Amino acid sequence: MSPRRDAVTGAFGFTGRAIAEQLLEAGREVVTLTRRTGRGDPLAARIEAVPLEFGRPDLLADALRGVDTLFNTYWIRFPRGSESFETAIAESTVLIGAAREAGVRRLVHISVVGAEPLGPTPYVRAKGVLEGIVRSSGLDWSIVRPTLTYGPNDILVNNLAWALRRLPVYGTPGDGRYPIQPVHVDDVARICVEAADGPAGTIVDAGGPEILAYREMVDIVRAAVRSRALVVPMPSPFVLAAGRILGILVRDVVLTPDEIRELTSGWLSSPESPRGLIRFSAAVREKEDVDVAGTDLGQLRTQSRPHLRRHERRRVRQRRHLILDCLDDPGIAVTDVHAHLLAVEIDVALAVGRPEVHASGVRHEEWIDRVLGGPFVQGVPAREGDDLLCRHRARG
Repeated sequence: MSPRRDAVTGAFGFTGRAIAEQLLEAGREVVTLTRRTGRGDPLAARIEAVPLEFGRPDLLADALRGVDTLFNTYWIRFPRGSESFETAIAESTVLIGAAREAGVRRLVHISVVGAEPLGPTPYVRAKGVLEGIVRSSGLDWSIVRPTLTYGPNDILVNNLAWALRRLPVYGTPGDGRYPIQPVHVDDVARICVEAADGPAGTIVDAGGPEILAYREMVDIVRAAVRSRALVVPMPSPFVLAAGRILGILVRDVVLTPDEIRELTSGWLSSPESPRGLIRFSAAVREKEDVDVAGTDLGQLRTQSRPHLRRHERRRVRQRRHLILDCLDDPGIAVTDVHAHLLAVEIDVALAVGRPEVHASGVRHEEWIDRVLGGPFVQGVPAREGDDLLCRHRARG
């Protein structure tokens, strides 16, 4: 008997990846509708990828034939260029129509907590409008509404960690006492997978097991990254202006006006009983989440510097040329990280332990030893440190 076939939009992204990985672990066959190529992504070898072309609903329907459940994560964070919330709604409607045409049994739609057409921001209102379209689609449907999702490669928490590591002062919008309920992306994925086999026509919130004041969350991340930044309350316009400056540095949009309003209004928490199991405080303090702990590949520049003694900092400078030499070594073909290797110091050797990075013909522990000449984080052997960084990524 062939395995059940499910579809996930954006499996090379954030929430879609977590859902796809859990489906694969359950023995399902997975196809993703995506606007990314998946080149260099280890997940690409395990799933079928089909272009997410909203202008070709016939091709979308063909890709969805034989699919039991469609997990729809498609959305935009904010309007940009020709993309708007209105176009996102229209494109999602095309996808839902293709699923109906293909005979998909169940649509699991990922929305946002509190979504409603009369919500406080255009983002929330647009999500509410789309939920209405899902409910009237003619498909069996379930809607999952996450609160604030965190995990590998998330936006808000990783940008928070970046700022706390590098800035002498970090400003919270307002007094920071408003509630926030972070939920791990693995919990969101589990709740979505469970919804696929649960009763049709259900709407559930996906919230984490603890509700924190935003200032508490900042303090947890601040302690995890060993930041000395002074945390002070600031008017929201000042925070937004500072976020725009930071956005230039990190080449990303750090915060939008809508996100500040949703954050400070307490919108990112749920009145329902929490369905998430992973505690944010424990995940960050124990460094169980590699990206929240500040060890994502693009953030390796300063993660271990607070742990290095003065003479170890000198060794960092002395060893950096060895990394560059290894890049020129034809026996070591490191993919997808060349630009990062040129930008970071000794920490980058740990990157070869991530599944999406391969050292041809050389085990990553040997490559680390070759570059570093042994352990470099004070009191932590290279292999142990590598395991710490890769614990979540190795799941896939």
